[in-house]
Amino acid sequence: MKTHRIAEFVRRVLSRRLFHAVAIILLVLHAQAFAQSALDKLDDVLHLQSPSGFFRTDLSGLLDLEGYYIDEQPPGLLFPTHDFFNPRLSLYLDTHLGPHL
Repeated sequence: MKTHRIAEFVRRVLSRRLFHAVAIILLVLHAQAFAQSALDKLDDVLHLQSPSGFFRTDLSGLLDLEGYYIDEQPPGLLFPTHDFFNPRLSLYLDTHLGPHL
């Protein structure tokens, strides 16, 4: 009788864990689908195209965020006494003219 209770307890715990794992996976997939639709809408806003498709221009970018932690005196020409942060934004404008350019 005691082994039956243990087996039932293990079955309940495993089914709960499986339920939680499936719920987390579905939540992550839903969040990815929402993020993808938001990015698609942003992509639609950042391009311009003529009605015939002869001219098209796209604006895109890349944002890099770098942080540096200094735990000892760095060699070379760096003389900071504290950590520093280096943001970088690169913007690209791609323009297409005609079917081949």
